[in-house]
Amino acid sequence: MSLMRFLTFAFLALLTLTHYGVNGNAMDREIQAMIDMLRADILGITKKLMAQQLYAEEKTRTDGGSGIKQIRVDVQGSETFYANSHTGTNIAGMHDQYLKRNVMAFRPAQYVLNGVEFRTNTTYFSLMMPISTKLPYKGLREILFPPVPPEVLNKETVHEQIHEMREWFKAWKTQDFSTRDYRRYFKPVLCYLEGMWEASKSKDEFETWFQDLEKIRFYTYTGLYYDLMYLPTTITSINKETGMPVFARFNYRVVCHPLTVDVPTSYLKYVNELQVRIPRSYTIEEAEAQYNARFTVTDPEDYDFNLWSTLETLMEEIPGLDNYGVNITDTSFDETLYSASHREANLLNVGYYHRRYRPSVTDTATHRCFSDPTVFVAETTSEEVAPITFSICKEENCTEIVKRVSYAVPLSIVYLTPLSLWNPYNIGAGDEHDSRNNRYKVSSTDSTDDNYARTPVEFFSGGNPADYPDPVIVALDSSEHVRNVTASGIRMILPNISGVGKLRTVYPIVPVHYESSSVGKEMSALKTVVMQMYSYSNLLLQHP
Repeated sequence: MSLMRFLTFAFLALLTLTHYGVNGNAMDREIQAMIDMLRADILGITKKLMAQQLYAEEKTRTDGGSGIKQIRVDVQGSETFYANSHTGTNIAGMHDQYLKRNVMAFRPAQYVLNGVEFRTNTTYFSLMMPISTKLPYKGLREILFPPVPPEVLNKETVHEQIHEMREWFKAWKTQDFSTRDYRRYFKPVLCYLEGMWEASKSKDEFETWFQDLEKIRFYTYTGLYYDLMYLPTTITSINKETGMPVFARFNYRVVCHPLTVDVPTSYLKYVNELQVRIPRSYTIEEAEAQYNARFTVTDPEDYDFNLWSTLETLMEEIPGLDNYGVNITDTSFDETLYSASHREANLLNVGYYHRRYRPSVTDTATHRCFSDPTVFVAETTSEEVAPITFSICKEENCTEIVKRVSYAVPLSIVYLTPLSLWNPYNIGAGDEHDSRNNRYKVSSTDSTDDNYARTPVEFFSGGNPADYPDPVIVALDSSEHVRNVTASGIRMILPNISGVGKLRTVYPIVPVHYESSSVGKEMSALKTVVMQMYSYSNLLLQHP
């Protein structure tokens, strides 16, 4: 019998004994002793389970930081690095859904957030941002695409529009906004993985959680694969009235935030991962242009040792589960938390994601977590999130501190471009698709979310059919003329643009769990010395 089933059985037995004892009004000493024993057993086992859960999370926290740990292994080879780790053909399983209007996707992966390890299933998510009101819980709204530059729309012919649009992409590629200020039309969006412990709302929901766990146990025990999430459960507290454990389950979601500042592409540095390059014989330049490339956000002003970073500036724009406009200050333990990004006496709004704070105006910044350098934390007042409580007693006066928090790590920076709304042929909806000739019939509405193709193939190919990008879709414009167009959804890497080249629009920046471990740090240092031997020759004991 599992511990959970024992707790359930003991609780039912306790209720039965109490019920009949009270109704009969003849509670004898033997029954009372049995009730006391069951209550003591339940309390003891519950506390032991809570201690074991804390131990497991603490070990995971010191084994590495928050981030991705593993994607599904589907290839292997003569060396261990041929098998997938946190990356494979695609970093973190990210892949395109470019025929959908604003959708991206991740394949199943194992993540860690503040010591909680969980597994996602195949996740399709639209580019959605939190709403500006607290309710509803997890409320989202769509992120708007940037407009098309008027200089493009004012051209009389499609050919002229194509030429002008290429010039805007060339300006973005070279980061030259002196002639064409691209910053209004190429907007960075920060997508992040958000996790939280959610409280059980009912007995039925509780039972559903454990049915899901039984499925996971079966498939992992037998080694079979099924696209299932693994979301751990925990005991968050003990009910003071019944003495029974209060359960919560970890949950996650992928959300995005349109950044208020421009992020130059020069800030996004490629992470040299040899486990990707060696099996495929990539040069640095080739590896940087692949779907399995990973990047870090590094401002030229970010120092080797720093108390603040550009990524923290970006993440502090993102609210927790109370959404935009939240204002929560933390004065627990007779301390007031102050912002680490300013030396002035600015109170820290803990309702937004942060990983450093100052415990007083004069103190230096300190990390939110003991050893996790990559997790961001935000507090919330949403009752759907399971609370953690702590009592502070001074003599006979006790104060109970109640906190609810969520955690986040960045996933990617997505640059939205004018291609999403550019429709020079005035292509209509794709809901009347004729699969026999791959044509779309025009309707009075806009392109559908699932057949979002409006970009002229000539924009990429320069008119050469051999260079047409995938997919090529034959569509009818507003004048019933046949046009060759291609997908206008979000692409991680755009096809070759004539006269410009290939451009990356999605920069994965997800942290990797093991890199924050002691071994990971030492391996990173060793790799740096070996790959840049000339720069670090003074560290070598023997020169080659």
